[in-house]
Amino acid sequence: MSRMLAAVIAGSSAVAALAQQGGAGGSILPPAVRESSDPPAIMMIITTVLIAILLVGANMIPSRRGHQD
Repeated sequence: MSRMLAAVIAGSSAVAALAQQGGAGGSILPPAVRESSDPPAIMMIITTVLIAILLVGANMIPSRRGHQD
């Protein structure tokens, strides 16, 4: 049990030392911001119309009512 505890302490101190030095790759930089173009408006309109057609079509399917209703 004491050997396991010693290994955990040694491992955590090694990780802390590497983190303080910046690791193997040097300093960590945030990703570069890329300007994205506007989303295509026509595709959003087509998608919205398609979803609306599917919703209306699903509601137009008659329900099967049995004689026990």
